[in-house]
Parts: sequence; C-alpha cells; structure tokens
Amino acid sequence: MIRPALILVVLLASAGCGTVARQPQRPAADVRWPPSAEAARAQWYGAVEHAAAEPVTLSQADLEDALKKAADAAGVVLVRTHYLPLLGGTAELVVQPQRPMQFAEAGAGVAPLLAPLGRDHRAYLVTVVDERQKPLLMLGWTPGVGAAIGEGIGWQADDIHSGAIYGQPVTLESQTQPALK
Repeated sequence: MIRPALILVVLLASAGCGTVARQPQRPAADVRWPPSAEAARAQWYGAVEHAAAEPVTLSQADLEDALKKAADAAGVVLVRTHYLPLLGGTAELVVQPQRPMQFAEAGAGVAPLLAPLGRDHRAYLVTVVDERQKPLLMLGWTPGVGAAIGEGIGWQADDIHSGAIYGQPVTLESQTQPALK
C-alpha cells in the first residue's frame, strides 16, 4: 500500500515544487513571424524558461502600467504585452512606432521603452512592427545566461540595418563609389 506522504511528494515533484508555472509562448495576434524571427523568439523563450527560478517581484499589473507610460514617452503604440512570471517578472513586447523604419534603424528609441525592465536588469524581448504588423526589429536580453552579464539576441528584417545590432556587415563607401584616379 502506498503511503499518503509518498503520494504527496510525487505530486509536488511533478508539479515543480511550488515554482511558478511556465506560460506557453504565444505570438502577437496579427504578426506574421518570418522563420528567422521565430527562431530568435524561440531562443529567447528557451533561455528565460530554463533560467534559475526567482521570486516574482514585479507583478503583471505593475509592469503593464509602467510599460504603458514608457510607451507613451517613447512615442510608440504598445501592440501587445506578454507577461511572464519568470526571472522576477518580465515580458515580451510588440510595439508600433509612428515612423517604424526610422525607429528600427536608429534603435535608440528602444532604451526608454525598456526602462521599466532594464533598470532592474530584467529579461526582455521587444519587437518593432510596421503598420501592417510586419516585424522589422527584435531585441532581447536574458540575465545570467552565457557570460556573467547575460545573453542578448537581435534580429532585423532584410531591408533594415539597425544601429541597435552590433557586428553586422558594413558597406564601405569605397565599395559603392568608383575609385579616384
């Protein structure tokens, strides 16, 4: 006969011993993710979901309020927020700026948008979309993965060359202009 205490231990172990349940990845309602962008999202979700458990210190309501204020300050529409009660509380964001191409290429507008997450060194994934919900730029970061400072990911559409992604190919003027003689 199986003892009730043993059954309780098995149930707790299979339930994750009280850790927060992981939420499945859900795409934004109208966004069509190219395969390479979906792969970048899957990499970020994988890193976040396998990170060490931390107590939730940033509630969904608090984060959503802070992100709405940050989106207004950054001049973007917050298309979607997917809250994750992982790594202390974090989110995937989809935003649509007034001038999406310029916003994605400059990349500078992302920092004020991420202020509610970045100041506490929380993981984030933000995707910039245009008015047709086409993804243009994706930036993410997960603390404590890889090197001591964490792991960042970046993706950009083929027609974007964002200043927010380091290490991408650069075309030198000498390659596009005829040589001086």
